[in-house]
Amino acid sequence: MPDDGYRLAALLELRRREEESRQGDVAQAAAATSTARDALRAAKACRDQARERRVEAVAAADSRASSGQASAGDLAQARGWLDRLAVAVARADAVVAEAAAALRSAEEDEDRARQALTRTAAERQAIEKHREKWLAERKREAERKAEEIQDDLHKRK
Repeated sequence: MPDDGYRLAALLELRRREEESRQGDVAQAAAATSTARDALRAAKACRDQARERRVEAVAAADSRASSGQASAGDLAQARGWLDRLAVAVARADAVVAEAAAALRSAEEDEDRARQALTRTAAERQAIEKHREKWLAERKREAERKAEEIQDDLHKRK
């Protein structure tokens, strides 16, 4: 920006740099949100697989038990397996809950970054508008002075 004597030039330049920085913050926050969204999607897929394995194991254990072909040891072993699968489902549910919380946090961070960018851009725009008015006023003042000089020259002739 040319040095035109504008008294808020340094502040305007500072706001421009700050806006660029805020744009970077928004990009980083958006990337973090995308990563968190992917992590939640993956956690849900793992949880769904764990649930499906447990449903299939329950169906298989019920089938063996109802057919009368399973011994007491087989049934106890199946019960142990089903308990371990239930624990795996509970862990998967916890991972999904953590991923959902991380996504909410990332979305809030992104929203705050966007709000900060909006504020900074508005501040920069206000200073630029002030500068434009200042330049227009300066131009009018220069034109008025030029007219006065021309009038003085015509009066002297």
